[in-house]
Amino acid sequence: MKKLLAALMAAALAMGMALPAFAEENAIIDEVDMNNNDDAYYYMPGKTYKFNLESGGYELDSEFYEYFRTSLKILEGKQYIEKCDIEKQRDGTYDLVFKAKKGLSYTEPKLIKIQINAKEKRNSDNRGEELAEGETYLEFEVGYNDTAYVSDEVYYVNPEEPIIEFGSNLDKCTLIFDYKSEYTVRLDEKLSFNILSSTEPVEWVEEEYGDDADLTYISFYAKPTFEDAKGKFRIYAPGAKYAYEITSKGLVELDTTKVKENYLEFTTKQLTSYVASDKKLDSSVSPSGSSSSKASSTSSSSTPASSGSSSIASSSSSAGTPSPAPSGKPNPNTGVGALYRQIHQCMQMCVENCESCPMWGIDCPVEGSCGRQARLRAGNGVAPAFAGAGCRVESRHCGCR
Repeated sequence: MKKLLAALMAAALAMGMALPAFAEENAIIDEVDMNNNDDAYYYMPGKTYKFNLESGGYELDSEFYEYFRTSLKILEGKQYIEKCDIEKQRDGTYDLVFKAKKGLSYTEPKLIKIQINAKEKRNSDNRGEELAEGETYLEFEVGYNDTAYVSDEVYYVNPEEPIIEFGSNLDKCTLIFDYKSEYTVRLDEKLSFNILSSTEPVEWVEEEYGDDADLTYISFYAKPTFEDAKGKFRIYAPGAKYAYEITSKGLVELDTTKVKENYLEFTTKQLTSYVASDKKLDSSVSPSGSSSSKASSTSSSSTPASSGSSSIASSSSSAGTPSPAPSGKPNPNTGVGALYRQIHQCMQMCVENCESCPMWGIDCPVEGSCGRQARLRAGNGVAPAFAGAGCRVESRHCGCR
């Protein structure tokens, strides 16, 4: 199934098409443009993506939010999401902003399902009436597109390909990272690993010790575990004399050996988070200021957040880890988007004599606030409540400015 999804996504990208959302019959948000993924099949963890949201050919803007509210619900894959929210962009439109966590092992892609809800706002004009609403669904996968196949005993790690798979006939391998640290391990049964790493400072450690010591960091997001309990890790830290593992409870001093020039070596079978120092650090300090937070499964707002906010915060399994829908079938033409577009156009037209706005379907005459009659014809198959909303909009805006 995963291969089929990947193939469909690849085909859509190859044709330069937007990846469609699965929309309900009366979906108010009827188009989600996801064709901004330069990474091929999957959306990469740690990278921020912005999906354009449209209603009837128009991107969502402040005018849309005068009459509708939106909310999000994560149906699947919540544990893999760092950020998922509808945010206002600099040009005044609103996009769905998505980012998957780096802090989990993505040796295989993970499925994400998101539901976008849109509902008409209650006001004095529609009191007692049924409000228009509808849902749109997104499905896509997050993960790394390429696996690096290692067949040599020395392998220089490409940071863009953190998923590695060792050849079954390989007994031992030395991984060399681009910041010179190394790991030599004997291989047994498990052959596939996520070795994504970072040298960014761990916040609480830097705040506690950074002013007095020269610190060097290296952290592995997925905390890969190898069979070899005697695997040798050599951290490149010029001038360092001590090395510590960074855990959720504090620092644990490691039994190190000075090897080569500028390297400290220690033994481990799991790659976690480490700091090397030129001075001895007080390991009794606990990370009480750790900035981890709980993830939320939903976000809801009448007016979405401004750019830079986050509805689903990052969480990690250790205080030492740095915080960091494929288908070729087009959306059905529900008529709701077209109705909103025509309402939008009529609102821009300020004519003195607007007795009717020629749409198709059901007549919906109302008395405008300017004393003239405004008429709106709702599209066939459109929810009556939405048609009513359109009539109220027309009565307020057509010929009254």
